[in-house]
Amino acid sequence: MSMARVARRVATAAAYGGGGIGLLGGVAAGILLAEMQMARRSIGVNDDIPPDADGLYGAEYGGVPGSRVP
Repeated sequence: MSMARVARRVATAAAYGGGGIGLLGGVAAGILLAEMQMARRSIGVNDDIPPDADGLYGAEYGGVPGSRVP
């Protein structure tokens, strides 16, 4: 085989391989997007107000925020 023919075969194989990898990446992205949409439909949107981030979550937990005294 001549060098040109070998180079052409290597280039063709690289093109097919790159296309296959691109196709697999597209399929993976599509699966992730579909799972994301299914999760959004199943979980829904939360309209509740989130708790304050002051370290106290409820009246029964009155104390100094950040203290670890039992």
